[in-house]
Amino acid sequence: MPQEIEAKFKVDDAAGLRRRLSGAGAVCLGTVTLRDDYLDTADERLKHARSGLRVRVGRTASLTYKGPRQEDARFKTREELEVTVDDPQALLHLLTRIGFHVIFSYQKRRETWRLGACEVSLDELPQLGWFVEVEAPDEQAVAAALERLGLASRRQILDSYLHLIHEHVERTDPGATTLYFQ
Repeated sequence: MPQEIEAKFKVDDAAGLRRRLSGAGAVCLGTVTLRDDYLDTADERLKHARSGLRVRVGRTASLTYKGPRQEDARFKTREELEVTVDDPQALLHLLTRIGFHVIFSYQKRRETWRLGACEVSLDELPQLGWFVEVEAPDEQAVAAALERLGLASRRQILDSYLHLIHEHVERTDPGATTLYFQ
């Protein structure tokens, strides 16, 4: 079963983190603006199962299923199944025909870095600021990268971006279904 193993943190100083990444030998692979459309059924079947279904559009497009988070893991760990799609609009149309609908759509700017076996994503979300995700095939690689970046002692964010955005929207613009850069 393919798994996502990651640690996520709020970042107050993106430039400082970039310096730490460079100093640790990480290589910047580029920056892209992404749009994530999250879907669920009318009865919120995925939400109740603590799972998610996302169509992501950036340089490429993908459909991703994320299962519930494993409660006993050191880092945020969950099943992740992903396929590349050629036509995200047709896929969204197909998904609506079989009972799914977009529950929220948001953008983020993502800088992707490679640090050993880890992919490090420096993400900017509209109105929420900067975050970093460190993802690797195993917990040891995540732990080693966190040590190298000076993040090991910081408190992880276990919530998804969607959850963080929903909390923000409920405080600032209840009922909103999008969060985009201006």
